[in-house]
Amino acid sequence: MYVYNILKAYRLKTSRDEGIKPYMVFSNGEMETLIKANLKSKNELHMVKGFGDKKMGKYLVIQDRK
Repeated sequence: MYVYNILKAYRLKTSRDEGIKPYMVFSNGEMETLIKANLKSKNELHMVKGFGDKKMGKYLVIQDRK
């Protein structure tokens, strides 16, 4: 639940900063998929439905894990 709350807070702040709806940043389903996928690199995000180059470049700032 911790990671979900972090993603949700990020989504809310980002959507407010941009004046858009939170689901436009990413949906609850996308957040759940991210958490379940346990991704280890930015490149693996392309495997998650809804995360293309545009969304990744605009909203996601992550570091690869070793």
